[in-house]
Amino acid sequence: MVMSAPAPADLRNTLNPNIVEGSNFSQVRVFFGTDRNAVGVADFGPDRSDPRVVSYGTVVVSIPRVHRLGHIERPSLWRLELSEVPERHMVVLRRVALTADAFMAGVQDLLRREGASNSSFVFLHGYNVSFDDAARRTAQIAFDLNYRGVPVFYSWPSEGAVERYTVDWENSDWSAPNLKRFLIDYADHSTVTNIHLVAHSMGNRALTGALKDLFTERPDLRGRFKSIILAAPDLDASVFVDELAPRLVAGCDNITLYVSDGDKALQASKKVRGDYIRVGDASQRVVVAPGIETIDASGLDTSFLEHSYFAEERHVLGDIKKLVLQGLRAAGRGLQELSVSNGAVYWKIAVPPPRAETPGT
Repeated sequence: MVMSAPAPADLRNTLNPNIVEGSNFSQVRVFFGTDRNAVGVADFGPDRSDPRVVSYGTVVVSIPRVHRLGHIERPSLWRLELSEVPERHMVVLRRVALTADAFMAGVQDLLRREGASNSSFVFLHGYNVSFDDAARRTAQIAFDLNYRGVPVFYSWPSEGAVERYTVDWENSDWSAPNLKRFLIDYADHSTVTNIHLVAHSMGNRALTGALKDLFTERPDLRGRFKSIILAAPDLDASVFVDELAPRLVAGCDNITLYVSDGDKALQASKKVRGDYIRVGDASQRVVVAPGIETIDASGLDTSFLEHSYFAEERHVLGDIKKLVLQGLRAAGRGLQELSVSNGAVYWKIAVPPPRAETPGT
């Protein structure tokens, strides 16, 4: 029998309006927009919506008392777990479909609650991710950051299968105009003061595709997004530096890029995409672009692919927490300052060495 353990003190969120505490598990509510095909009430499959409809709603996800920072607890055959239970796993408990107006009203309601901060993050997942996987990841990030603003994810139509990489690539491009409309709608009709955009892997393709012309077409939205976080981007490095980065910088002055030299998923993508260096892959060089703070997270992720460190590795989560919750720039977050050959500066997450044990203790 698995015994429930009390959550660590730093994970108790009694004043967090996103979290309802329970005896064996907590519940986290996250908001969503998606252009996936509907397969049920607030449930979505791997295909594109037809026509280009963006659906809105909320999802409630369980966080078990045995939750560990950076983890998404799922059933394991090794533990003879054949079904998911909220006492041990992160489970999608409830789904609610909303109109766009009801979605914005729900955001306003959350912002009025005790303990709420007037901020929001919008998360874009990467390749090989189902709708429910995106909901669980968003809930995990919100819970682990003790985030008191509005957690939102935008789920584009990923096939959710390893062998469907090229289809996901095309779908991320297809989704960019829909995402652009969603972000404009959110910026125009929510009263959130600080909107943070967070993209992972191929989700960066949809996000940069949405933003590349947005600030030119809507100059009034320059500065509307407080920060943009590009985690392990699956983007061509040359295209990013020469074409995309200047357009992003024109609309936001706080952009952070996370890279790693051990990211096997991006190294595989490099071979598929014609052997061109990916932005998030630092194994050959660290990508640095004017106006963007590059953070090297190499050596921190010990997982097989070393690709999801932005949400799973505690030092990276800690750095993102300082960036989003405290508004600190790289120079103020205790990072190691380094430079590339032309003198351009980037930063590395400095992990303190383990303390030596004192003899006799």
